[in-house]
Amino acid sequence: MNSSIYRINLDIHDVRPQASVRITQNDTARRIIISLSDGGVPYIIADDCYAVFTAAKPDGTVLYNDTVIVQNSRIQYDITAQTVAAAGTVDCQIRIYGTDGTLITSPCFTILVTGRVFDDSIAEGTDQFTALDELVVSTASLQSVTMSSINDAKLAASLANTVAREANSAVSKANTSASNAESAVERANNAASAANSAASLANAATGNANTAALSANSAAYAANTSAENADAKSELAEAAAGNADTAAAEARGMFDSFLEIGSSLNIFDVDSITREIFVYEGQESPNSVYFATGYMKCNGGDTLHVQFKTSLGVRVDLAEYTSFAEIRYMEAYDENKVYIAGSNVGNQRTYTVPDGASYVRFTFYLGFLSGASDIMIFPSSDTSIVPYKAYDEKNICVKKSCLPVMEVKAFLPDEFCVAAGRTVEIYNSQVCPDAANYHFKWKCQIGRALRRKFSVTGTADNIGTYTLELEIYDSENIMRWNGSSALKIVPVLSPEYKIVPIGDSLTNIKKWLPEVMNLSDNKVSFAGTRAFSLKDSEDSVRTGFHEGRSGWTAARYNQSGDTVPDENNYKYANPFYNPAVGHFDWNFYVTNSLGGVSPDGVQLFLGTNGISLDPEENASAIKTIVDYIRQDDADIHIYVVFIPYRANQNGIGSQTASDGFTALNSGVCKYEEDMKVFNLMVRLNTLLKDYQKLFFIPLSLCHDSENNYGSVAVPVNPRSSQTEIFPSESVHPQAEGYYQFADVIFSTYSAHA
Repeated sequence: MNSSIYRINLDIHDVRPQASVRITQNDTARRIIISLSDGGVPYIIADDCYAVFTAAKPDGTVLYNDTVIVQNSRIQYDITAQTVAAAGTVDCQIRIYGTDGTLITSPCFTILVTGRVFDDSIAEGTDQFTALDELVVSTASLQSVTMSSINDAKLAASLANTVAREANSAVSKANTSASNAESAVERANNAASAANSAASLANAATGNANTAALSANSAAYAANTSAENADAKSELAEAAAGNADTAAAEARGMFDSFLEIGSSLNIFDVDSITREIFVYEGQESPNSVYFATGYMKCNGGDTLHVQFKTSLGVRVDLAEYTSFAEIRYMEAYDENKVYIAGSNVGNQRTYTVPDGASYVRFTFYLGFLSGASDIMIFPSSDTSIVPYKAYDEKNICVKKSCLPVMEVKAFLPDEFCVAAGRTVEIYNSQVCPDAANYHFKWKCQIGRALRRKFSVTGTADNIGTYTLELEIYDSENIMRWNGSSALKIVPVLSPEYKIVPIGDSLTNIKKWLPEVMNLSDNKVSFAGTRAFSLKDSEDSVRTGFHEGRSGWTAARYNQSGDTVPDENNYKYANPFYNPAVGHFDWNFYVTNSLGGVSPDGVQLFLGTNGISLDPEENASAIKTIVDYIRQDDADIHIYVVFIPYRANQNGIGSQTASDGFTALNSGVCKYEEDMKVFNLMVRLNTLLKDYQKLFFIPLSLCHDSENNYGSVAVPVNPRSSQTEIFPSESVHPQAEGYYQFADVIFSTYSAHA
């Protein structure tokens, strides 16, 4: 039957879920082909990489399966029965491992498993770890997901195929080069298929490297060409097998980073005991009064508890259960079951496994046999009673620390400033765009840690500098991020303070300008070439000047302006551009536009226009302006504003072109827009934080973007009289938003003027 193919695209540059496919429960003739890109460019997977399909199923079980094909930027996964065994949403990721231990994890995608019309009696969903189970079943000692062994195994298989084609009569010579192979004649006819199977197994999991090597040796036994050719090819096959064995040995150490023995599992198997045997220094000797356990899997450094289950089901230590005789010896072995140490342990309560050991055996008196099924040996002090489970089948679980953990993206600046009489708030969803998935713990001597924000009011009594700390926890109360800022409560500024505000439409005749003047009792004034006359929050008219130009990017301030300014079409002259030097010139501006009188400070409120996920171009353009200003004036205060986040998705989707901003409703996503603001903020902080007399105004963190963009009642659907509230737009706040801007801007001026 031909497989039904789903094709999806995932961009590893973006961590959000990006695709979903719908599959009927228990359908296995399905295939998913995943094309990976990195910021829109195809992401090429190197030949030596290994990909694993991981998923969390709706019934709580998990998958950790090898993929079938990894080619260039595409990954093919054939749906297994367990993948779609349970109806509901399967959350999936692809993990790609490099030979150097590096890891790339794809964004999540989902498989929506829909129920069938009738029950096919398929077994209930279980955890499925094909990439790990095959590894363990093939060889309990091979503990690896190392990519180098895959390549060596591929080489082994290739050499084996060559041997099968070119050799005819090298059975005796091949026997010399491959000591670990038996029954060569019987497997001769299947040599070529065994070699191909080895290659396939090697692609599926590193652990099959030994199988591939064995297939290579088997192929050598089956050689059917001249003795001269067979001799040479047999030597090649032996070398290939050696390479695979070496790779496997190097890989063993990595396995324990993915797997662990369940600490509450009983490692004693009553069916493995041998009667009338005494084990001492790795040697078995006949003895009528003893019996020995089989090899019990453990780790060096484990503390083993030998305990017993009483008739009442209570587990007790050996010394407390006097009806049994004593244990005589404990012997330790390495991963190849080679003896490394032993001791006469007597009636001890616990036994420490020597370093480097992978197995132990105990010697008991035969008096234990009548109650051997009640013996329990645990690598922990767990008090639960569970039956024995074989290590190489069921005693393995994926460590939680190895499962994909989403990086927490969060940011706090070096300082937050609050002027006396002002309230400044810091919003969780703007410190961390993915805040809904985490829990926030704000810690400070003053202020209030609320559900969605931290809020603090400056007063004359709390003037001073405090440490504001933030810890972010996941749903299991594990701290995933922490940071801190200086929280400065400052008096309102008292001297006259003149600022040149450079910006885009968020500066161009906006209400934060008169409100800052109001808060400062006209101590702050604004200079520039463009006039404003606006009412503040108390309905008083304030006048001044500014350099806000709707629609302008930071880069445009470094270019010549329009020859004929036309404010109706958002065309403006650029007073900062000096034709003689061909770029932004601060001295040129002060001389020609400010009459040679330099202001106390300059504010750059830029970045909304030209914003993108990659902040480099935008941030570099802002830095260029900063550098030109600082080049001409070493002492002027420079304020860089972190731009505000947009409104919610309803506001973004309803946005129309306005005030120099061109709406892009289709394909514009709230989270993506948030990450653009977040990335620009972080990049500006990195580029400019060490500049002297430069201060950040953290509007992006302190503006209530959830509520300050206005509200419009909109029908919930075209035929309904019921309404829901949409923001008026998503870029330009309403008056309350600009007044909140003013609180933060004025507080920062007060701290540094």
